[in-house]
Amino acid sequence: MSPQGPGGNRGGPVVWVASSDARARFLPSHAVSVPLDDRGLRYGDGLFETMRVQRGGLPFIERHVARLRDGLRSLRFPELALSDREIVQGCVDTARRNGVENGFLRLAVSRGSGPRGFGPPAAASWRLTAEVGTGEGGPDMPDPLTCVVAPWRLDAGYPGNRLKSWSALDKVLAMQHAQAQGADECLFLNMDGQLVEGTRANLFLVAGSDIVTPDLASGPLPGIARGLVLELARLAGMTVREAKLPLSSVSEASEMFVTSAFRGVVPVRAVANLALPSAPGPVTRAVRQLVEAAMDKAATHAKP
Repeated sequence: MSPQGPGGNRGGPVVWVASSDARARFLPSHAVSVPLDDRGLRYGDGLFETMRVQRGGLPFIERHVARLRDGLRSLRFPELALSDREIVQGCVDTARRNGVENGFLRLAVSRGSGPRGFGPPAAASWRLTAEVGTGEGGPDMPDPLTCVVAPWRLDAGYPGNRLKSWSALDKVLAMQHAQAQGADECLFLNMDGQLVEGTRANLFLVAGSDIVTPDLASGPLPGIARGLVLELARLAGMTVREAKLPLSSVSEASEMFVTSAFRGVVPVRAVANLALPSAPGPVTRAVRQLVEAAMDKAATHAKP
């Protein structure tokens, strides 16, 4: 199934779309519509991946597609009638047709149309879209973030924690809570009072000579950038650990940073009323340099 459509974006932004009953094609964004019976729209029954566009390439897109596939299988979605190679090429072409050299791409899949009711329909279907835009991200060090802690806790055993779900009301409420306090990000604790993640990022603390992040049993999303930090920092000879981290761990840390595939490594300057001694500190700078170099190298291989 190959993408079809007119070249360029002279008529405005274009979106790559495909479904179980229509071949992949490019449409002007104003022509894209979602039926009212789409389960993603109605119930949040879908998954997505947000990734960086860098120099026209999509760094580590293969990892995003693999995570998307794993998530769809866990939700018992029907198999997409697109190979990994076709998905990668469709996403790269979406960035190219829109003339986006640096920005983001959002790849989303819903369970398609179905009758009312939470139970998935017997007739399997799916609907896919890929859209791009410009925004933050890139090699420059972002401004340090101020964080607060969500006033409710996450269940570490909830399987949805491991999925990039359309159902993101908890993230919306958390960001609303952060904004009301003049903060940039909101952090979650699990039922045992351990740090989990932010609304849109994984988190890391620097404790002594160690870089520590909440283990997966604590409930965080296994982020693409999180995995990169674990991999690259170990290759660079740094000590990196996954562990259970109580909120009090922040007071013992010299640095803190959060990670996302779009923004990379972002320093944190304060959590609630506690200021970090260094933001960004030397470890944060070193880790960001490793990630940005890997992103830049990977972007060169993602072009058609």
